[in-house]
Amino acid sequence: MRAKRIITSICILLAICNILPCSIDAKKQKKSDIDIYELSIDENISSPQLGKQSKNIVLFQSEQIKSIKSLILKGYPYTVETQRNGEVIAVTIQARHLFKPNEYTLSDNGMERLKPLLKYLKSENLYKMVIAMHSDNTGNNAYSMDITTKRVNSVFDWIANNKGIHTELVVPYALGNSDPIVDNNSIVNRDKNRRLVIYLIPEKGMISQAKKGYIKL
Repeated sequence: MRAKRIITSICILLAICNILPCSIDAKKQKKSDIDIYELSIDENISSPQLGKQSKNIVLFQSEQIKSIKSLILKGYPYTVETQRNGEVIAVTIQARHLFKPNEYTLSDNGMERLKPLLKYLKSENLYKMVIAMHSDNTGNNAYSMDITTKRVNSVFDWIANNKGIHTELVVPYALGNSDPIVDNNSIVNRDKNRRLVIYLIPEKGMISQAKKGYIKL
């Protein structure tokens, strides 16, 4: 009986040893094949990590900020800032510059205002673009989610319909009224909260170029 128990224990141990490497490989595979469309907006903005190439990429991003600020001087209604210590660029456009009140079809003027930002999607795998639509607290939560969903989908569809644009790394988010930047206590403040934020996040192609010492759009 004792010998039988020892043999049984050995068999179980061998089985575990055979299964364990497969489980580890499965976890590695799952981690490497992350679906960006399943991530939260914060997870998408914080990935991928740039590692040793951060400094070179931040320098490149600073040049892009200068380019965007030159458009602001020409009248484009952008607000630009950085996140992740300069690694990520965030461009904000008030909803009124893209849509008519309570509508979700991107206006002709809205298309023109978005067009200069398409250049960041012309090189494959260079940028991940997260587009996040926000609203004020006018109406109930269901209405806020509905209009931001329709509006961000309208922006995404317009981007996808442009020739020569890579959309596999464009991730849309409808955030409703969940993330106001100011209190919704005045007409001016509600206007500020109705906005599209476009995040320009360096991707693997940029990391690869940075390793070679030169990044280009």
